[in-house]
Amino acid sequence: QIQVVCSDRPIITLVGDDVILPCRLDPATSADSMTVNWTRPGAASSPVVNRAEINSSSCTVVLQCESAGWYPEPELLWLDGEGKLLSAGPPETVRGPDDLYTVSSRVTVEKRHSNTFTCRVQQNNINQSRETRIDVPDDFFPTSSHPDLSPIPWNCKIKAWRL
Repeated sequence: QIQVVCSDRPIITLVGDDVILPCRLDPATSADSMTVNWTRPGAASSPVVNRAEINSSSCTVVLQCESAGWYPEPELLWLDGEGKLLSAGPPETVRGPDDLYTVSSRVTVEKRHSNTFTCRVQQNNINQSRETRIDVPDDFFPTSSHPDLSPIPWNCKIKAWRL
């Protein structure tokens, strides 16, 4: 059986670019009448916002985003509805046995004029970016049961909400 043997080192290129693949056939055979299909396993996934929590003490919403299948290592950014960068903790990046990266991050958000938030994962070296936008319902943010009484704490309305 003939096998295509290639380098185990990553090959970085842009979609549509020409590239020379350092490969050989084993056992040595003429490839004049053959076609080699080059595929990229684990193509980067669009970010998935897979968790929403309510912090009842601060009446904030915690969102988590994850995206897998990246090479080289990507960066993850959170943006508000106006495209402004949100402050989030450092992302967690894990390199798998296939040398592809999975990146995840959590951000705590408060109610804004627009409750739209975007998780963007990008790899600038190869000009690749994926993003997912989520709209958080107003019901997930604080409302005061007695707005005239300042000592009354803010309460969070908790409703079933599915991402």
